[in-house]
Amino acid sequence: MTVERTRGIAVMAVFTFILFAMPRLNVKLGPIPIYIIDGVAAYIILRGYIMARHNPVARYPFRGLIAIITALIVLSEVSVVVYGGSALFGIYTAIEFFLAFGMVFAIPQFVRTAKDVELVLKALSLGLLVTASMIIMSSLPQTRPIAIAIFSIPQLDPANSANRYSIRYGDYGVRGKSLVGVSILSATFVAVAWPMVSYLKTKRFHLSAFWSFVTTVGIFLSPMGIVMAYSRQALSELVLILGALLIFPFWQLRSIMLRPVLISVGLVIFVGVGSSLFFFDRYVNRFTATFNDPFTDERESRRFLSFVTPFEHVLDYPQFFIVGAGSTSNRQDDFEMGRFENNHSLIGQGYFAHGMLSTFLFVFLLISAFNYANVHRRNAARLAPLARDWPRALYLAYLPMFPVAAFSPAFGENVRGVYMFIFVLGLLSALRNPDLMASLSKPANVALRDEAPSVRDDTPLPEESHA
Repeated sequence: MTVERTRGIAVMAVFTFILFAMPRLNVKLGPIPIYIIDGVAAYIILRGYIMARHNPVARYPFRGLIAIITALIVLSEVSVVVYGGSALFGIYTAIEFFLAFGMVFAIPQFVRTAKDVELVLKALSLGLLVTASMIIMSSLPQTRPIAIAIFSIPQLDPANSANRYSIRYGDYGVRGKSLVGVSILSATFVAVAWPMVSYLKTKRFHLSAFWSFVTTVGIFLSPMGIVMAYSRQALSELVLILGALLIFPFWQLRSIMLRPVLISVGLVIFVGVGSSLFFFDRYVNRFTATFNDPFTDERESRRFLSFVTPFEHVLDYPQFFIVGAGSTSNRQDDFEMGRFENNHSLIGQGYFAHGMLSTFLFVFLLISAFNYANVHRRNAARLAPLARDWPRALYLAYLPMFPVAAFSPAFGENVRGVYMFIFVLGLLSALRNPDLMASLSKPANVALRDEAPSVRDDTPLPEESHA
């Protein structure tokens, strides 16, 4: 393994931790917070491009589709100035989306061996532990002051949500959130990370006492963290993952992931479902509003209308078929077109922010990538036993993407949501690398001994450089 690749996979681990623990870590530059994750992503993409010129991996899936979507989104973000928005915000957001989609081409360059997978998943386990803990701490009244103190740090949360969150302070449970963002997004990040971190606990890896503790605690906090976001979207993600675990023969992952679910259920029953520590009434109230008469409740009607309004809106504003108003438009005071309220889905918010064409191409990418993950899930049975659970874990991690697209605007306006989707898609793309699957098929001690000479060098030897 070359120095460049060693440095690159280390930075990749840093990126993974920041993304799943504190993606809004920032440094203020005038009115705009510059997010650290964007700088890390830019470095990874640059190093990945240089490495690809000397030692390319297998061809990337969906590269043309992703390039078209990225171009349309960047164009939409820059076009915010046409509608009276801030050019500075628009340009920076365009750069963020460009970096987010660009990561799909860099990740397979660095994740080439079992050791690379292990390093990335260890960073992911730390991020999972932080986010799941924050959701639970911010939900429970006994630990909420700690969470509020953390939210008040502007470098971690530029929106400074501590003030808004403290209004709901009391001796009762509330919707948990984290440094990732609001409760819905936070729980989704936990749901995505949970299956992948569970793979670290399979027989493929031999973890030290420290990493065994970190992964175990993160895995056990995950289902409770998802539930304590008190989001119907997050609950549907949990149901999808558990359903797949029970339907498909994911034996190792099933035993690892079902235990914390059963313990969480037992804990809730022991404390009492009606305890003030929990906020289960929200599930009952919101599901009742959804199924009884959703159009009388504005919060519910917006979700349904988000699939209808874009087709009406585009008749009055045909330019939105190609170019949207940018994801920052709804948050800018000088924006001329007003707010787009019916945005609680990828269709609704994606259309308004980036146009109808890019939104439907994104939907097509979501479906195509799921088929790609499903093919690898089926083919996993042909792999060696130690390698089978990695494609299966990625398949489980991909399932939450559908509730996100259907019930929230994250993929249409939130760069963190796109980063998360591309992170999983990049790891799925790396499955095409036969050297990676061969490395995962070996026991940990054998793989570590054999990996170094098996990886081709990415830079010339000193003698060659003088020639």
